[in-house]
Amino acid sequence: MSTNLDTHERYHGLDGLRGFAMLLGILLHGSLPYFSRMLEIESMWPADDEQSLSLLLLFDFIHVWRMPTFFLLAGFFAHLLLERRTTKEFIVNRLKRIAVPLVIFGSIMALLLPVIWIYGWKGSISIETMLSSFDKGLELDSSGGLVGHLWFLYYLIIIYIGLILFRFLAAFKRALVTISATWMGFVVLMAYINGLGPFPGVSLFMAFGLAIIGIITAMSVTILALSASTLSLVGRTSLGEWAAKLIYSRVPILLISGAVILLTVRGVDESKPIWPLNMPDLFYFSIFFIYGYGLWSNKHLIEKLKSSATLVTLLIVSAAVYYAHLVSAGILEELRASGKTEIISLFETVNILAYGSAAVLITLGIVGVFEATIRGPVKWVRWLGDSSYWIYIIHLPLVAFLSFWVAHLDRDGWLR
Repeated sequence: MSTNLDTHERYHGLDGLRGFAMLLGILLHGSLPYFSRMLEIESMWPADDEQSLSLLLLFDFIHVWRMPTFFLLAGFFAHLLLERRTTKEFIVNRLKRIAVPLVIFGSIMALLLPVIWIYGWKGSISIETMLSSFDKGLELDSSGGLVGHLWFLYYLIIIYIGLILFRFLAAFKRALVTISATWMGFVVLMAYINGLGPFPGVSLFMAFGLAIIGIITAMSVTILALSASTLSLVGRTSLGEWAAKLIYSRVPILLISGAVILLTVRGVDESKPIWPLNMPDLFYFSIFFIYGYGLWSNKHLIEKLKSSATLVTLLIVSAAVYYAHLVSAGILEELRASGKTEIISLFETVNILAYGSAAVLITLGIVGVFEATIRGPVKWVRWLGDSSYWIYIIHLPLVAFLSFWVAHLDRDGWLR
């Protein structure tokens, strides 16, 4: 098996879309001062005197589909890489491409972003200012947590670990051996807890804690192993083929359903702490990754998405559901302002249905547009795909600092 990706077909449109989605993130962060007052986040980002509803709508539109699209593409290219390289090579590649940048640049963000936000709040950077700010216990939620905008790398690492475990346990013999070894380990743990044989035993408090950890671990491994081996077995049957056709049809009902359910569970909480994980948020992006992973084996859908009839239909329907999201969001804002709470739940449901549908349909539509438009190698597309990742990783400190710096210049009268 060749490990040189250049000897295989390259998806130029998807490469371009991945880079485009990354660069749009810079646009989103750079535009925040022009509607931060409208969103009531002035404590997090500076607010320009002239707030723009148009930029807010553009932000919302891009936000609906940008990261779902990115995770879908990440899943697709993960499967592509696993098909063209060994699992070991895949792990090494992901460590270099995802884990190392997260450790290096995540550490830099954890140091820089709080300093930049203190400058934004205080108007100056000095040791005294920083020490006084930390002594007062200022909340630095606006920095986006320790790793800031690199949360997507953290999510990807978690998803990749799950993917590797799933693939390893997909073989029934491996699953059986793993389950047996896990429960044997649990038996040994119980012997240790109860002081059987050569083991001295432990205190009641420690015994209870170890027993809980042991049973949860054993049950989790058993469920994961049985799920992986069962799905792998079913996937090779006619039932699996039928399920794949249903999932990867031009009417993505199952993906929309999953997105809507997880959006309902997640609610308005889009926080991305390192720990404890925001599980509904992680699962929301994971379903797009999983869909993209399976899309590699169902590439016929990409060809269908490129057809004019499918594209036109997708774009019309996605525009309609996105408009429904805007209308329902506007009605919700008016209802909350007027105190009419009796029908809020109805419009919240409509909003979530419209938002989840728009996220899926716009994502698939844009995949089709880029694949239909960029059919061959283009230098700027290759450059975009290769460079946008690193540009996005390093952009936030610069964009945030410039936003605060310009805001302070404006307050001091330099921009009049």
